[in-house]
Amino acid sequence: MFEINGVVIQSPKRHGWNKRSSLGVNGEGNPIYSNYRSYQMQWPIMLPSEYNKLQTGFTQCAASGTCTLQVPYYVSGAYTFEDYSAVAYEPSFQSYFNETYRNIKMIFTKITA
Repeated sequence: MFEINGVVIQSPKRHGWNKRSSLGVNGEGNPIYSNYRSYQMQWPIMLPSEYNKLQTGFTQCAASGTCTLQVPYYVSGAYTFEDYSAVAYEPSFQSYFNETYRNIKMIFTKITA
């Protein structure tokens, strides 16, 4: 289950670990990557009560600087969930129509895995 600080949120339609970009190469020509990872979630439509859970999760994260995020484990072939410490960006949406939010996105960064 997807969770932010222990609160179950609506399962995103699209989600996943973002690729890390190379910071450069070492003396042997191997790429150097940051230790941090990021995760992105997207929903096409969401009720206000569900969006409020995202906003509350962000507010809690902003107050302390970090939050606990439960998402699928990044290196597992099996679809198992793992807890991570992360920094959250404020959830965003493209429009609000017919009492629903549309095209919602939330990004989590500084995840050490």
